[in-house]
Amino acid sequence: MLQLRLPFTHEIEVAATPQATFALLADVPDSAAHFPQLEAVLPAPQGAWTWKLEKIGIGKVFVQTTYALRYTQRPEEHTILWEPVPGVGNGVSRGSWVIRETPRGAQVRFENVLEVKFRGLPSLLRRGVEPFAIKENARIIRAYMANIAQTLSGGDGRVQ
Repeated sequence: MLQLRLPFTHEIEVAATPQATFALLADVPDSAAHFPQLEAVLPAPQGAWTWKLEKIGIGKVFVQTTYALRYTQRPEEHTILWEPVPGVGNGVSRGSWVIRETPRGAQVRFENVLEVKFRGLPSLLRRGVEPFAIKENARIIRAYMANIAQTLSGGDGRVQ
């Protein structure tokens, strides 16, 4: 079994207030509508959400990542935290959105660690797969954040 750990941190500046930014990011379905290569985000028991990403791959090897998250929203701090729901899918994700006021709007910091297990893929593939997975994860999240910024700047960055 191939196991990967994909940490990622990125910041963007948006032209919206911290309150408007928090409102968009706290609305999981609306925020997820900005996420490229997302097959579905579905409500799960006890206020959690299940994320199912589209299949990605190289050559004839394709993988799909699924995980569930439980969110903690702290509106007074403009912070949103997420933790994994154990036993759902092949991945776990843990991270946060932290929003800070700036003179022109808000600074948005995204931190996430995604850990994924791909059954049926030998760990020997790590050398070839891990750099691709890290790069692809970063590309997708940067696009997600650019889409969020587009919406918060008066456009519509939703892809879903």
